[in-house]
Amino acid sequence: MTTVAAALCLAVPLLAVQIADGAGDSREVPGWGVAINPGGDGRFAPDGSRLTLSAPGPVHGLSAELNQMNAPRVLQPAEGDFDVEVKVEGGFAPGRATLRVRKAYHGAGLLLMKDDRTYIRLERASFRADGQTRHYANFELRLDGQLQRIGLATDMPLDPTQPTWLRLERRGDVVTARVRQQQGAWKTLGDKSAPLPLVVQVGVCAVNASTVPFRPTFSELKVVAAGDSAAPGT
Repeated sequence: MTTVAAALCLAVPLLAVQIADGAGDSREVPGWGVAINPGGDGRFAPDGSRLTLSAPGPVHGLSAELNQMNAPRVLQPAEGDFDVEVKVEGGFAPGRATLRVRKAYHGAGLLLMKDDRTYIRLERASFRADGQTRHYANFELRLDGQLQRIGLATDMPLDPTQPTWLRLERRGDVVTARVRQQQGAWKTLGDKSAPLPLVVQVGVCAVNASTVPFRPTFSELKVVAAGDSAAPGT
């Protein structure tokens, strides 16, 4: 697996297959990383430069504090300081909630992991409550299995009709989140700090806590060494 030490900008080969792994199995998705499918019912469909993940209901989560870590994801190793960026599209329309302690939720985006207990999520997200669906950028840190702060819809509301780009910038133990939508400039969502090793795992994920199946599509994935990517806003 190639890391960002060589300032790599990933080039995704033309490919159109579906991968449906068994529980706990993992397979390579060329240009993206290793497909991790703990629940055994996720789907990974690369097509040219795009990748669609499928997370059926009722629960495909990335919440260590709830012992829910079965969301499909595709990860690769990244070393040192780096920037990772991806475009996220799809239908974000969760149905009824399937967890008592959480609202109905769809989220898709970037995942940076030390391990299954310490990791950072930046997602284009939506939740449904009181008959309304809220769309926003969700930025959360789990540290030693505990959620440090739940993301709020007021943190950064999003237009659901627009494609969304997500970006994480790692500098040592500090990770900065930035978000932009079509024709817009990068907006900074904030920083999260955690003790991180030199090499972490980064990639994309799809989280579903609702009765409606979720199929987000990713494209334009870039993982580059710090200083080699375009400055935010350019």
